[in-house]
Amino acid sequence: MIRWLCKTCNLRWIHPVEVCINCNSKTERQFSTKYTVAGFTEITVPSTLHPKVPYTVLLLKDEHGNLMPKKTMKRFTDADIGSDFLFEKGDVAVIKVKYDYYAAILNALLLLQDFDIHSYKNKRILIHAELLDEKKDTLEKKSQLEMANAIKQAFAESIVDVDRKLADKTEYALIIDVPFMRVNHQTLSGKNSTLTIANAILAPNKDEPTHLNMIITGNSFNDVKSVFEVITAGKGEFKGKVAGDELEANIRV
Repeated sequence: MIRWLCKTCNLRWIHPVEVCINCNSKTERQFSTKYTVAGFTEITVPSTLHPKVPYTVLLLKDEHGNLMPKKTMKRFTDADIGSDFLFEKGDVAVIKVKYDYYAAILNALLLLQDFDIHSYKNKRILIHAELLDEKKDTLEKKSQLEMANAIKQAFAESIVDVDRKLADKTEYALIIDVPFMRVNHQTLSGKNSTLTIANAILAPNKDEPTHLNMIITGNSFNDVKSVFEVITAGKGEFKGKVAGDELEANIRV
């Protein structure tokens, strides 16, 4: 969980606020690492994005007193209230982009199994965004530019290069592929990537507004693509473990 905090007023926001609206002080991000179950409710009525029932919506409280909802397919009882809650990690992590790319990317990376973001500090990293086109002002270009900037923030202490063609022979500790995935839209992927952070958008036609914007992260591009197809089209299956927000609860192993 990430909140934007004004230390002067102790005001907090769930969306990016750079300057406190009360005292004009600069805010900072507040990160959470521990959660307890504050309450829950069981949902038995299906909806478009939540077709499988019953499921549970938890109300989680972090160590700072912040509250957040979390969907899960597990059943809970009154005896679970006050107990610790641990986010499970997966082979692929799925997070909706709610307010900014940085929060979504960081949350996805933290939920990725066998991946330690801190191990890449002060190491050379390449961001490979193949769909960038400097001559066109497209949704793909805008989203990938935001993605690249957010990835740089996530690896704040690393040296990050942006290269579309992988033309040089520099050795990198990590090559991050940033494909743009969209229903009925061709997806290009880097062949040499060691991590995929995909900007996946559910918008069937190019001129339609975005229905769902999400980050899908995994070490294998094929795994990321498989999860995307399951979420957006209900096709195929993914045999690994998916972690993340309420989207992962709709994907059965």
